[in-house]
Amino acid sequence: MAETEPSPRDRALVALIAAAAAEPLDARVDDAASAALRDGALTTEELMEATLHFAVYAGWPRASHLEGVLMQQARRLQEEREEPVTPWPGLDEIAADPSTTGAARRAAGLTRFEQVNGFASPPCDTPYRQAVVEWVFGDLWWRPGLTRRDRRLISITCVALTGAPFPLAIHVGAAVWSGDVSADEMAGIAAVITPCCSPTRAAALTDAVAQATATP
Repeated sequence: MAETEPSPRDRALVALIAAAAAEPLDARVDDAASAALRDGALTTEELMEATLHFAVYAGWPRASHLEGVLMQQARRLQEEREEPVTPWPGLDEIAADPSTTGAARRAAGLTRFEQVNGFASPPCDTPYRQAVVEWVFGDLWWRPGLTRRDRRLISITCVALTGAPFPLAIHVGAAVWSGDVSADEMAGIAAVITPCCSPTRAAALTDAVAQATATP
């Protein structure tokens, strides 16, 4: 298996998420945020959406820190370029869509869960499972602003950094199985993530990639 160099956009996204999820939380996230904004590979709106997805897979406190760093670095970059300092973009006023609530949201979540993971959702018989189906897969994974592939890269990076073996195997395997990420691309993405991992978690990611990309 050859390792494909990630595109500038993929590298910027994965490097930012890896730095934000890494232990300890340090200046790496500031550097990655600055690089992502300077390169312009990701729009401000895409970075905002990436922060929301990151919150679900790595934790709300970390996401709060990431959003604050992005805002700070965006302001610093504007000042360096002697551009007018503009506010961080706000949300448009969007009327509630009744099709995204209740039974419709659960149905959408069950569909997306299987599309993303490659197997059917377990029963929604606990508060956690209900939220996973109705909000994570019934809302988050349907949101505009990022592609499904983008969301896979964020999810893989987060689960690799947290060291959760089952989600890691599922997300890496499903990304390859679905065709969203090729075997060679996955190897290149893993190479961006592993420097932020502990040796144990880096080895787990390497193993997950090897298993997902092994020739049957």
